[in-house]
Amino acid sequence: MSQRDQIRGNTIIPLTDHFGFGLPGADGSLDGSTGPRIIVTNGDPAGTVAPLGSMALDYSDGSVWTATNALGTGWVNQTSGETVLQDTAMFQEGGYTPMPTTATQSPWGSCGDLAEAAVGGAITYVDGGADGMFINYATNAAGNAEATAWSTDDTVNALALPYYLTRFSLVGALTDVRCFVGITDNISNMVSGDDPAATDYIGVQFSSVRADTNWQFMYEAQAGTATQVIVDSGYAVTADEVLFLEIEYITATTVVVRLRDSAFAIVASQTWTAVADVGLIIGGVGGGIETIVGAAARNFRLGEGHVYQKTTAGS
Repeated sequence: MSQRDQIRGNTIIPLTDHFGFGLPGADGSLDGSTGPRIIVTNGDPAGTVAPLGSMALDYSDGSVWTATNALGTGWVNQTSGETVLQDTAMFQEGGYTPMPTTATQSPWGSCGDLAEAAVGGAITYVDGGADGMFINYATNAAGNAEATAWSTDDTVNALALPYYLTRFSLVGALTDVRCFVGITDNISNMVSGDDPAATDYIGVQFSSVRADTNWQFMYEAQAGTATQVIVDSGYAVTADEVLFLEIEYITATTVVVRLRDSAFAIVASQTWTAVADVGLIIGGVGGGIETIVGAAARNFRLGEGHVYQKTTAGS
């Protein structure tokens, strides 16, 4: 079972248990369009068995499911009576949630140690109202000044079929700026160059140096061809717009990168299939910004984010 079977829905709630499974939507799809469910249960974190009678919460409607066999593959909904047979798989959850602290930094979970930087700039907590909470990363006004947030290298491995979802916004002027959000092993490289050398990455980038008007989907794997692949998303970059970035590994050679608007509707999507390079990417998650010329400070905001990746072979 891939990560897409485990995480879906317009509201992503951090999973605190080690067992998880998902059900497709009414049309059998797993693309979030028809309400696939998120279900988590309290199985043995060291094994693959959810004991008979284990209970699981369906985050889509608040109903409760109960295991009907000792393997945890049979389930019955205590409200509707619906029954399913669904394999379970082990997975690891990590993430970050903006919240005000004395350091105005966001706590990160099992994604790894937090690495935030805004040399000469500022890192501040922002209440975005209906758009939620953010940490604002502001550069200073000098040329090539960076402001970044990144979970450090080696915390996300494509071979573990990760699912990454985060909320972000590029704030203010769109001139003299470069911005990246996604998975990478060097966030500084991603904001300091349009085609960074010796860097693993997959995600979205905007660069005024490249004269972008739209967000660009992109990836590169150093253990593979070490060649940048970039695709214009067709979706225009708009200052202050809140977007969700979704990176979903279906297999080690097939990955989907999506942009969703603030209502969680898909506005752009890119699927790479049968590409060995995408399975060779290892890095951390997050994003950042760089001011190119230094006419003024530039601002990047990062909201909550979640990463799920398999910790066993699963099914």
